[in-house]
Amino acid sequence: MKTLLTYDTETTGLYRHDGDEMFAFSTCNKNPDGYGTTAVHRLDPPKARARASQARLDAIWSDTGKRRYAKVMHNARFDLGMTEKRLGRSLRGHEIHETMALSHIFQNLLPTHKLEYLGWELFGYDRKFDAPAHKYLNSERGMLDCPEEVLTPYQVADAERTHLLMHFFLPRIAQEGLQEVYDMERRLVWTTLTIEDRGVVVNRARCREMAEHYMKEADLARERFRTIAGYGVNPGSAKQLQYLLFKKMGFPVVKLTKKAKQPSTDAEALEALIQQTNHPIFAAILQIKAYSKAADVFAGYLDVSDDDGVIHPSIHPYAAKTGRESCSRPNLHNVSKETTRNVRYPVPARRVFKPKPGFVNFMLDYSGIEARILAHMSGDEGVIKIFQEGGDFHAVASEIFYGDMFRNATGAARKSLRDAGKNGDFRIGYGGGEDKLGGTIGIEQSLGVAAYRRFKARFPKYTNLNKRQAKEVRECGFVTTAFGRPLCVPADKAFAGTNYDSQGTAAGILKRAQNRIDEYFGTSEEGMVLPIHDELWIQWPRKRLREAKGMLRDVIAMMVDFPQISVPLEVEVKICTSDWNSAKEYEV
Repeated sequence: MKTLLTYDTETTGLYRHDGDEMFAFSTCNKNPDGYGTTAVHRLDPPKARARASQARLDAIWSDTGKRRYAKVMHNARFDLGMTEKRLGRSLRGHEIHETMALSHIFQNLLPTHKLEYLGWELFGYDRKFDAPAHKYLNSERGMLDCPEEVLTPYQVADAERTHLLMHFFLPRIAQEGLQEVYDMERRLVWTTLTIEDRGVVVNRARCREMAEHYMKEADLARERFRTIAGYGVNPGSAKQLQYLLFKKMGFPVVKLTKKAKQPSTDAEALEALIQQTNHPIFAAILQIKAYSKAADVFAGYLDVSDDDGVIHPSIHPYAAKTGRESCSRPNLHNVSKETTRNVRYPVPARRVFKPKPGFVNFMLDYSGIEARILAHMSGDEGVIKIFQEGGDFHAVASEIFYGDMFRNATGAARKSLRDAGKNGDFRIGYGGGEDKLGGTIGIEQSLGVAAYRRFKARFPKYTNLNKRQAKEVRECGFVTTAFGRPLCVPADKAFAGTNYDSQGTAAGILKRAQNRIDEYFGTSEEGMVLPIHDELWIQWPRKRLREAKGMLRDVIAMMVDFPQISVPLEVEVKICTSDWNSAKEYEV
């Protein structure tokens, strides 16, 4: 059996692709009974110390170290990435453990999974070493600026806390039948590292043009605002806007802020005031907000991309309480479209993203995955049968809700009714009652009640899904995804159990699909470059486009092969040859 060796790095910053480097590491191989050693190793001068530390690092990550140690890390994606950069090679094949993943698996509702808080909450490990060291986190050279007499005890503490966490959580994995869930999450560390290394490409010249364009548009909107309001009002100040709009100009209050209960000036309130008054000041305010933010977004893309336009985003495999992934620096999960529903001034940010030179991007999107997961969760034979036979559940629901109005509709009118019906069946699935359906699908309340009852008579288990899961949460405190992962739900939000289960199951599908695809491509240049919600991007060489359909069939097979889900999964494909905004449907 391999020795569990805790491994923690210290670096000059958080972003290895931006030039940050590893300069120290600490290890701990204490056994649960306390025997073993904790050691700190510095890779910076003096030379003798640096050589000894480098030799120790090489030994840990050598073939002998691979056979001898299972490395334990808290946020392994970060430590492995920095170590691979230091050593100049891939470390795949080494057995790793990830205590941050374990914490998320067993304690998904915690407000933070930082090491110092977990050590204190679970073991009473003193936090006195943290504050003095944390002062240097944002210094020019990161923790390298921290004095050794401060940094060394902090490094020891991190290594020991990680080791304590491993011995605390590891037995529970087998006891609670979560080995497959944990193995999937730690395999995802390698997958995520490879995706980050490939990166996503932006057109830097276009980014500059867009940043300058929206800066000018924001300035013009400010001038229009000042023409109306005068030069003494700051449109970025909520208090000044409140006074101007509701005191001085006397506009009606349409919404209050949640905490302070003051007149709201958010986008929703301003949009409502445009509808009521059509006064130009509200359009100017919305334009200032939208265009200023857009200029910042495009400038941000420039800041984080290298000279070739490659962005290496930070992908967080389990940031959300439901197990969903998130993305930062930049947030590529929230890139605005050319046109966006209910957004008056959308920004076409997707225009600046393009394939790497010599490649195309294939975008593989799960079709209707949320509805399919809800159908599976409900166990409703009628809903499941519709999906199994290739039917359109949202159209069936719309026919139940609208009757002949839907049956006789064609073209845009039929699509509009189907979209509203889709909102209605989702509303029911997530717990909306009969009194809410009419408002959701745009009919009178009495007709909505009748429509709800017709739907319930046809699909009783689907209609009662949320009630069943809320009862489960109240009784035991959690829901269990299709992959057997328990997700705790806040006691005062039992109604959210359906959402936790749906999102957690979707996360389980996406993550397992990513691991399969990563194994298929390995670390070659072609492969995944981004997971984004329910979509995966594949980078593929242009010169091998004739082989693309075979590759895509293989990948899609990996994405839909989940016997845990009782309805078939489907994947739609688009191809991006110039920019994300102009991606086209691609037949496989």
